[in-house]
Amino acid sequence: YKYAHVRSFDEFSLEIMLCRVFDFSLKGVMPDYTMYPDAIKGKQFFRGRKLFVQFLRTLSNIVPSQKQAIMATFFRPIEVTMILRLRK
Repeated sequence: YKYAHVRSFDEFSLEIMLCRVFDFSLKGVMPDYTMYPDAIKGKQFFRGRKLFVQFLRTLSNIVPSQKQAIMATFFRPIEVTMILRLRK
């Protein structure tokens, strides 16, 4: 297949599987985030995450240049696009 859709893997697990097991070389990674309470990192450690997410949304609207950094810091990616090359 030219494209593959794989579920239930994080970025690092995919990298290990594709690069070490299937002998690809990783050329780039593009994570895609969403500001949703269930996608927050460490959600089991605090209550009130909906309020926290609302605060982060407001903050990212006030300072749009920091939106990507806020999302990468506090949220797990919902999708990861990886650019790979088959080693020969």
